[in-house]
Amino acid sequence: GSVTIPSATATHASWSAGQARTNVGFLVDLGEGVGSSVAFVVDVVADNAGPWQFTFDLPVAAAAAPSALVSGRPTVSALLPNYPNPFNPETWIPFDLSEAADVTVRVYDMQGRVVRRIALGYRDTGVYRGRSAAAYWDGRNEVGEAVASGVYIYELRAGDFVERRRMVIRK
Repeated sequence: GSVTIPSATATHASWSAGQARTNVGFLVDLGEGVGSSVAFVVDVVADNAGPWQFTFDLPVAAAAAPSALVSGRPTVSALLPNYPNPFNPETWIPFDLSEAADVTVRVYDMQGRVVRRIALGYRDTGVYRGRSAAAYWDGRNEVGEAVASGVYIYELRAGDFVERRRMVIRK
């Protein structure tokens, strides 16, 4: 689920060989007095693959309460990080809607060209975070061709709400 990193190194519990696990992510508790950004490295090693190293340089900003829910409904609309990220060949794009709206997700390449448009249709106020509810992208463009490895921007449009985030596809 979530991991709080109290020091420079944290080790995840070991899993038996042959067991696949899907983590939605982890939590890094930065504590008090953190500057405007933080850089850290995550090393991942598996018995039969890897090692992989992911470097993050993240801006630090004040955030609303983690849930931002009242009676199970979001108080603000939000575009959440896609998972997995990096991914190959598919990813899910979760979001929250504080107001019902027609929802569209667009994926852009780094030149700003639309790679894929995913029309989700009318959605009620709610939380769309699980795989059955989040937007799904199969890593393909509008004509069904697999896109190249690289960084892409995804955008959620729901009524007047528009937000963008970055994601990485690795092949």
